[in-house]
Order: sequence, then C-alpha cells, then structure tokens
Amino acid sequence: MCVSTNPVHQIAVHLIKVLFGKIRKKKIREITPPCSPQPPEPTQPQYVTADSSDSVEFTLRAVTRRFDTSYYQHEILEPLGLMPILQSEVKNLSGGELQRVAIALCLSREADLYILDEPSAHLDVEQRLVTTKVIKRAAEDKGAGIMVIDHDMYTIDMISERLLVFDGVPGKEGTAR
Repeated sequence: MCVSTNPVHQIAVHLIKVLFGKIRKKKIREITPPCSPQPPEPTQPQYVTADSSDSVEFTLRAVTRRFDTSYYQHEILEPLGLMPILQSEVKNLSGGELQRVAIALCLSREADLYILDEPSAHLDVEQRLVTTKVIKRAAEDKGAGIMVIDHDMYTIDMISERLLVFDGVPGKEGTAR
C-alpha cells in the first residue's frame, strides 16, 4: 500500500521506521518507488482547511491538562499568537493560523520524539522564526528530540543542530549527505 507519492515523505517514513526498529536499515535507493510511474502531481495544497466547528481553545484543552498553566500560556499560546483566536472555530482559521494550532497540538502531547513535516508551511518569515524557537524550547524543556522535514533552509538552519540532506533522483535513488 502506498500512502504518499512524495519521495521526501517516503524517505522520512522509512527513517522513522528504522528509528523505531520496525525495519532493518536499508540503503535509501532500496525504498519502494512511488505508486505511479509518472512524476506525481504536487500533493501539498496551496491552502489548508479544517472542518471542525470546535473552538481553538476546546481543541487544545482536549489534548493537554496544562492549558491553564503559566508555562503553557507563555511558552506555547502567546508566542504562537493563539491568544486572539482561542474562541474562533477551527474551520474558520486561515492556513497560517491552522498551522500554528497544529504545532501547538503537537507540542501539547508528551513524546520522546516530535516529528514535524514542514512546520514552516503557510507561515510568514516572522512566524517561522518564532515557531522554530517555540518548537526547540518545548522539546528542550521536555528532554525530547525533534525531527523536522522541511524545504525552507532558513527554518532548518534555525531549528537544527544536525542536518541530513538527500541528493539524488526523487522517487528513485538518493544519498544522504
């Protein structure tokens, strides 16, 4: 079964499986190619949508008990600019607002490793800077690791201690550098 035809996503999923011991290490070129022999159409929408009529606050409270803590207010909600939209319905948010809510939802859960796929999508430059700081600080405070897949070199430079860059032919073969 093929879940994604995006070669970057396939490689990321493969690496995650290796990390969690689901499969043995393989060379990147041995990963199953995309489902379709034709180059895939761009799959990332130009905008994101949600269909939940729940408020942002209700959505966040559903995943964390720390919503009312000073830490959560000052380290997650305020820097991500979520305070003004807490009473908004999720389905009425813009792409950037949805992205920031999604990041807050991710960081609201306890985990040893946070995996974020293109956290910079739909964010302006200032929001990207703040968001990388929030992600990094939250992971450090929890003693957790972060794995970020992104095409924005600025975001990667801000958030990374180490990089893994793939070079090759998308969907066919690649070399990690």
